[in-house]
Amino acid sequence: MITIVFTCDRKFLFPMAISAYSALDNLSDDAKAEIYVISTGISLRIQKKIEIILKRTGKLKSLNWIITSLQNKEKLYVTREINSTTYLRLLIPNLLSHKARAIYLDSDIIVRGDLLTIWDSDLDIYSTAGVQDYYFTKIKSNMAIPNYKHLSLNGEAPFCNAGVLLMNLDFWRSKRLGEKIMQYVKTYNQNDQQGINAILNGNWSLLNPSWNVTLSSINSLTNNYKQV
Repeated sequence: MITIVFTCDRKFLFPMAISAYSALDNLSDDAKAEIYVISTGISLRIQKKIEIILKRTGKLKSLNWIITSLQNKEKLYVTREINSTTYLRLLIPNLLSHKARAIYLDSDIIVRGDLLTIWDSDLDIYSTAGVQDYYFTKIKSNMAIPNYKHLSLNGEAPFCNAGVLLMNLDFWRSKRLGEKIMQYVKTYNQNDQQGINAILNGNWSLLNPSWNVTLSSINSLTNNYKQV
């Protein structure tokens, strides 16, 4: 059984349900998944409707809703494309304190493969597995983290897209990574993807790029993508 986590607000409920369904539907026939949805508030009626839909795949072990809130969210970097809900993924290690690992998926992803393929990836020395970003391939690329020299970060380290993450939750908890990333984004007025990459500073296990294809930057794949 695998553990899949989403963060979601009311606006992204429908895309999240589609993403969850696609993840379940593509699992191996004998596989099951427990899904956690971290949200600032979804009605019980809607929760039940989504559960009924996901059960149709025959792969849902359980659907668990975690209602929480962000502290001092007014200090978070937000835009029209990035709202405060995305920062809820930084709470995953503590909210799922009984889990050793989890797969985080953005709510606008369509899964086309069996997530069991990456579930057992070796994370003994890594905090996280992810896909190197197509456009921001390295920490120094295209001002991915503009203050990387000031922070003494390794500019050659891979910069990964945070839309698909296999998280070593024990590692995250032991190093208090979620708290450190939250403090970073508030201090430097950067988004959580930048914060994750800044704090991890290259501590990534790289997944095959097919696991996180971003259409907005796919044209950069041929010229810029390099596995390191």
